[in-house]
Amino acid sequence: MAQAGVLPAPPRWSRPALRGASRRSERRIRAAAFPRGKSLRAFDFDADPNVDPVTANRFWTCEWARKGEPLRLIGDSGTGSKSHLLIAPGTEPPTASSCP
Repeated sequence: MAQAGVLPAPPRWSRPALRGASRRSERRIRAAAFPRGKSLRAFDFDADPNVDPVTANRFWTCEWARKGEPLRLIGDSGTGSKSHLLIAPGTEPPTASSCP
């Protein structure tokens, strides 16, 4: 039992368990059939000044998903910004601590 005010040690994952989790993630990404791989880190906020980095990073925390709210992106057609921001969480999942 952990002492009051002391966090327990994080679980130690074995290499086979990590490989299995990685393969499951890769299978899910392939099954989603995204048209291309994107990541939030690769998004060029300078190329589209209409996209607020703070807002984009806030949606990455998945707070909207925990609240059961829809995700709506509105913007000019043909820029690729909406597609990039919608594909990124599915192809490069956030850390386990940020999403349920």
